[in-house]
Amino acid sequence: MSLSASADDTPLIVVQDRGGVSALPYYQAMDLPPIGTPIARPEHVDVPVAQIQPISEADMLPVRSALLSPGRVERRPMDSAGFRPLFVVGDDDLSRNWLQQRAASLRTLGAVGLAVNVDTAEGLADLRDQAPGLTLAPASGDDLAQRLEIRHYPVLITATGLEQ
Repeated sequence: MSLSASADDTPLIVVQDRGGVSALPYYQAMDLPPIGTPIARPEHVDVPVAQIQPISEADMLPVRSALLSPGRVERRPMDSAGFRPLFVVGDDDLSRNWLQQRAASLRTLGAVGLAVNVDTAEGLADLRDQAPGLTLAPASGDDLAQRLEIRHYPVLITATGLEQ
């Protein structure tokens, strides 16, 4: 049997035939015009404009992390070479006090922060006021809690360990 796919009837070369079922019924169901039939192209196609509403950080709130709560974190060594220092806080007095006390050392380390339990933009702004110059973003910490087996914050996570 010789199959032909081009206008000059050059036969196809079958490299490998694994059997199976013909795909012809799928192509027939598409009701495509025969090969060589000219396709009418519209002169102009109207492309709808997407209505994009700007998204603000407040739209990401509230952020809740069911696996994390304020509390004591025991120092624990880790070996994660190349890990950028990360701190985890929430909108609570323990976290605000910790941020105020540790802000300078966190800046020196170049640490970035996650606010894992925060309800309002005002709460997030208050946390940022405690640590000017530091990046602090709202995000759920549940995945991080599972991976690092932590249950409480505030916590600083570095390439060498966890500490409060």
